[in-house]
Amino acid sequence: MIDRPVPRYFLISAILLSAAGLIPATAAAGETWLGEMLVEDVGVPKDELTTEVESLIQGYQQRLATENISSAEVRDLVRMVLAADTGLESPDPIDMAKRMRTIRENGGATMLEFMSRVQPLVKMTPDRYERFSAVRQTFDISAPLYHDPIARTQRVLDSLPEMLDLNEEQRAQFDQMLANLKESGVEKYSAGNLYQELLISEDAGTAETSAMLRRRIDSLLEGYEGHVAALFERLDPILAPDQRAILQNTREHAMAVAPRRLSDEPADARSILRQARRLKLDSAQRRKLDELTRATAPAWRDAGRDEQAHRLLSESVMSELRKFLKADQVRELESRVAPGPARPKSERPSQPASPTPAAPPTAPADKSGEKAGG
Repeated sequence: MIDRPVPRYFLISAILLSAAGLIPATAAAGETWLGEMLVEDVGVPKDELTTEVESLIQGYQQRLATENISSAEVRDLVRMVLAADTGLESPDPIDMAKRMRTIRENGGATMLEFMSRVQPLVKMTPDRYERFSAVRQTFDISAPLYHDPIARTQRVLDSLPEMLDLNEEQRAQFDQMLANLKESGVEKYSAGNLYQELLISEDAGTAETSAMLRRRIDSLLEGYEGHVAALFERLDPILAPDQRAILQNTREHAMAVAPRRLSDEPADARSILRQARRLKLDSAQRRKLDELTRATAPAWRDAGRDEQAHRLLSESVMSELRKFLKADQVRELESRVAPGPARPKSERPSQPASPTPAAPPTAPADKSGEKAGG
């Protein structure tokens, strides 16, 4: 591509023709939103956009201008998918699936063709390859319409030996931990089918079924996350200090399995404690969390199916957590346990009341660091 100044009269003519509706607005403005998507969203350096890639950008952008596709909606979806794939965010999977379906039906095939033709023309790093693959699947009508965070975490676990550069002895211990994890049945965890059922239920407008499926997905993801957290706890002591630093960053990525609740029901005490374990805790905080978790278990069982008892227990657990968490940790925890968007719910049969469980014993307050008000 030759870089040369564009005559002013040409720009004025283009603007006038665009206003008259004779040429697409994107061509008139000289915008290359596909190029911006590759650079800003997919992570391809601008200086790696060769003449051949630039030609593809211009050609496909002209094709897309004639299709019923919104550049803003495409880029919003790409950012959403990439954020979910890296664990940075957790958008509502059903909202993401509906957006994906709409775009696949309106220009998705052209977008998939564009990404497939560009990929061989740019340098591929492992991270860039993952991003290209995620974006291509977004537009691939044969790919699932949901994002399964469990599958992403399993990929992270599989890559840990290379990422941490484990020696032979460490690798043998890690392989045994992974084997124990699989023996627990964790490899059977999959949210894929539940997401698909939820999408069908949302389309059909069956609120009761949707609410039930959202609760099941919450429970599944939180349960899986608990297994993964236990593996990380066992792995940490066998690592060297430099490996622990890498593990801490990897842990945050791998543990982003259930960063938001899909159900609009309040989190129970057990869910709150699981989410608290995902925070960046120091050793004293982790010890207090372990004590609180053990103290809460009998009260949680005693609550049975009494919703009021569970609500009181959840409030008590949050109160105890505020005593040793920092203010920013409390804010993060509150955002994680907040219920999902309210949805219509059918009447549920009332449950017989159980005796209100006793609050868990008070955990000793932490004397150091910034405190959150109780």
